Amino acid sequence: MTPAFLAIAWLLGIAAASFTGADMSASLAAVGLLGVISFAVRPRWTTLALIAAGCALIFVATWRYESTIPETSPIARFNDGASVHLRAIVSAEPDDRSSSRLYRLEVQESYSEGGWRPDSGGLLMHTSFFPKYEYGDLLDIRAKLETPPSFDDFDYRDYLFRRGIDSISSYPKVRVLDHQRGNRLRSTLIDVRTTLSNTLSDVLPDPEATLATGILFGARSNIPRDLNEDMQATGTSHLVAVSGQNVVLVAAFVIAALAWVIGRRRAAWVALAAVVVYALLVGGQPSVVRAAIMGGLYVLAIALGRQNTAAVTIALAAGVMTALDPQVVHDVSFQLSNETKQLRHPVFVYASSGRA
Repeated sequence: MTPAFLAIAWLLGIAAASFTGADMSASLAAVGLLGVISFAVRPRWTTLALIAAGCALIFVATWRYESTIPETSPIARFNDGASVHLRAIVSAEPDDRSSSRLYRLEVQESYSEGGWRPDSGGLLMHTSFFPKYEYGDLLDIRAKLETPPSFDDFDYRDYLFRRGIDSISSYPKVRVLDHQRGNRLRSTLIDVRTTLSNTLSDVLPDPEATLATGILFGARSNIPRDLNEDMQATGTSHLVAVSGQNVVLVAAFVIAALAWVIGRRRAAWVALAAVVVYALLVGGQPSVVRAAIMGGLYVLAIALGRQNTAAVTIALAAGVMTALDPQVVHDVSFQLSNETKQLRHPVFVYASSGRA
């Protein structure tokens, strides 16, 4: 239970920092709370070293959270002003909406005083469906940048800000300058996913092919509008959103298929590798990363022959996720993904029990 205790201490520090803006007095209060409750539950001198380690983690968590608080990007100075001339790289796959397509861009340069100068910042661009730009494309953009709006029921500006985006632009003038400027590994994974999606389209008719692609890879852009509306009406839209369910099924099927051949523990190691490959293949979205960490820790517990308690796994997974990105605590999907039911999927429990 020592790893779980340390994970809880870390999460306590992250929580104190996120609620108070990394106020040191909140960290001190968290240290006092952890020390008093821990010693009250287990009043032994031998636990003092563990409590001291937990208290130190609270301060480290506070420092980690404070160091990752996003700052306004340089290109925000152009917001709500005249048209600007930028060069930016498409840094993520396009996101299709009902009437437009969204691109996340990373600005590389801006044109001013008769020449190009290095610049930086995240930009969300709304465009029509055609032409379509790909991940890694270098674009020449002439646009007016706007500050993202804030609504009464949703702070869209803060939502984008925590994802490194300070500016939005609608239907700018765009010209492609170059291709394949993105990460080589990510580009390869996108190509592999596209090939697999095309293979599904070749062997299955529509809309079955597009639905299968959505379930496996989370691709919703090609799903027919009437089918999409039917799923929304029946509350089944989550089927085409890559989540813990996908990760659980990948791990469960691998363990179930290989347990009788190479043994359950060795099969668990193969399943762990399969979870990592799948998370990378579907794009590595935050929801997938969270599910992969939680599922991976659960599979790791099987491989090592350790007790696979859901509560402990959730605490460890949440600790890993907040260590990688403390700002993820503000994400509603992160909060929802820590429900214990995600790790109690019957298929996964059945496969991991060795009866599959």
